Amino acid sequence: MKHVAFTAAAALLCVLHGAAVHAALVGSEGFTVPPLACFGTAPVETYDMSSVASDLSGVTYNPETDTVFVVNNGASIAYEIQLPNTLKGRWDLKAAGIVDPESISAMGGRKFAITDENPASIWTMTLPVATDSGAAVGAVTGATKVFSDLSTAGFTKAKENLGFEGVTWHSATNTFYAVQEMSPTALFKVSGDGTTVTTVTADLKTQGMLISGALTRSGDATDELFVIIKEPKGIHRINISTGLSTEQYAGAVCDMGQPEGITFYKQGTDIFMLLVGEPTQVRRFKADPSCTAALNATTGDLYKCPEKLVAAVGCEKTKADGGCPFKRCNKVKTNHTKICVLDNKESPSCTEAACQAHCANSTKLDGTCTHWSYDVVEGECYVFAGCNDIKFDADYVQYAMKDYTCEKTLEAFPKGCEKRRCNKSKSTNAKVCTDKNSTTTCSVSECKAKCSTHSDFACTSYAHSTTGECYVFKDCIDEADESDYNMYVMIDPTCETDMTAGGCKQRRCDKVKTPNAKVCTGAAPCTLGECEIKCANSSKANTGGAVESCDYFAYDETDKDCYVFEGCANEDFSDDYFLYTLPYPTKVKLKLALGATAGCSKTRAQGGCTKRRC
Repeated sequence: MKHVAFTAAAALLCVLHGAAVHAALVGSEGFTVPPLACFGTAPVETYDMSSVASDLSGVTYNPETDTVFVVNNGASIAYEIQLPNTLKGRWDLKAAGIVDPESISAMGGRKFAITDENPASIWTMTLPVATDSGAAVGAVTGATKVFSDLSTAGFTKAKENLGFEGVTWHSATNTFYAVQEMSPTALFKVSGDGTTVTTVTADLKTQGMLISGALTRSGDATDELFVIIKEPKGIHRINISTGLSTEQYAGAVCDMGQPEGITFYKQGTDIFMLLVGEPTQVRRFKADPSCTAALNATTGDLYKCPEKLVAAVGCEKTKADGGCPFKRCNKVKTNHTKICVLDNKESPSCTEAACQAHCANSTKLDGTCTHWSYDVVEGECYVFAGCNDIKFDADYVQYAMKDYTCEKTLEAFPKGCEKRRCNKSKSTNAKVCTDKNSTTTCSVSECKAKCSTHSDFACTSYAHSTTGECYVFKDCIDEADESDYNMYVMIDPTCETDMTAGGCKQRRCDKVKTPNAKVCTGAAPCTLGECEIKCANSSKANTGGAVESCDYFAYDETDKDCYVFEGCANEDFSDDYFLYTLPYPTKVKLKLALGATAGCSKTRAQGGCTKRRC
């Protein structure tokens, strides 16, 4: 009896210190995932997992330790975290042979499956209990490469940085499942010993899933998987037998910069869904236990991410901002008037100030002038009602009469966009500070902090009043003048920095929506300077017809990868890249340094020099 009493007391003591004995085992966790609509529209927790340095690229819940394990693909480290954010241990994966870990899956005890993206491979290993709570980076034990490369199994070798993005272990069937990022976005079934590989689906792209981000199991279910898709963003429930999506969920996934990990777990009677994303984003959802929704009951924004609202205003820079050099609104597609013309008696050339005044007065324009462009050499002037399809023009500087969308951060512009605010009736928002009394007001920095930690939605911008009121916004529709408020964005959505100024960290243009070409890879690397030169020299002839003229380029310093872009649509977070603009004067200098002639030397019979003029 004394022995039993001691054991019970010891167990109670363990519970009190957060080290309870857990009866659940991997694959026998006592739940399957309910319909995704049951997780609702908003997470119960939104925060940054600061105990991880950066680059969260996979997560798994271990029911036998009641902790989550995540991987950092930048530093190649695995972490054990007591939720929400307590570090329990760290292990060096690079020393074990894994260079680019993208996902992790609990296999039982402290054994885990981890993928390496280059080449697409699956490893198993043990992450021993850390005795110092992760103060030092520990060593893994028993590291074994179970599956080495798709090409060894008769499949096409994954392209560089497009290998396995997700892995999950099904203990009941002794099987790994792994998903390839893209080209193709294939879902594979791999036997426990790694000797047999088959496809669950050859390419999820046929179902509209372009780029995968993560993979996980469905509790104890053995007939389905869940995959995170990064483009278009969302979560899909996949039937293993058919390879088809049976359910789709978007919701708060849409607001994550780069979702990279998903896991489900049960605590008590509650079922949770945990999402992680780069750099350290966490979204935790709880299923409503009273939910009676059917499978695939999501609708609207809970089913599919809304299209990003991008103001179609072309150039947004005023004369005070310096305008948009070497640009002009498309005359064919925009209502316009050429109001000042060289050597024209009726509408002679004019000064820049006169050109701006013509726009202010909408001179001879059918509509209200919003933009004007000026040729300083010839004194010619266009006024425009709108600005559609803005294009390169070597002679003009394009100006907006007014900046129609705020893109100013508190750090760069302490006063933000003065006397501006999003339309409260049309934009998702919350009033988090009021001027009722001194205890409910907040400073502008406190307003920003409330935007950063707001849990009902991902806050992208905020407005602070002179009286201490604060609104936080998910989106910003019909931004307009508001005398009492100054407006700020959390992140400047458009990069305007060239290589000499350091570029824009962890940014890249959308590869799906922007014409682009990958001109350097790990197999054929280049330096940052060479990447810039490749952008300057880009043409359809040397980019496989993809890019006619490059004005943005993105560079990965670690892998020495380089993308060149024609324009920059839907610029967004990208953990590995810096994004740079290439101003036209810089492009000309680089091309001349490469030996390009300053003038055209081709005759008519030779086809002339396209898109050129003296």
